Amino acid sequence: MPLQRLWRREVQISIITEIEFLPWPGLAEERIPEARAFLNEYTSNGIGDFIRDYSAWLKRTYKLKLPDVVIAATAKNVNVPLLTRDKGFNKIAHLIEVRLI
Repeated sequence: MPLQRLWRREVQISIITEIEFLPWPGLAEERIPEARAFLNEYTSNGIGDFIRDYSAWLKRTYKLKLPDVVIAATAKNVNVPLLTRDKGFNKIAHLIEVRLI
């Protein structure tokens, strides 16, 4: 069940999340088309000027990993909360809404 129906709101996925999801070790090669279909259920954002520049600023200012800053910048760009299990995002919770799940 797509998360949109579960939460009754649109869910957006960072391009980094997609890239990290597809090579997941538990994903068998024959299930990759199914995984792509799952990802296609959600809106995904590429890396435009704002995400590029804000990511660079976050990385320079807060010393976060590249994938993390791109995910955070994507959430900021589309004005949605960042849902994560990574407590490291608390460093920037004053900049974007971070929800630990």
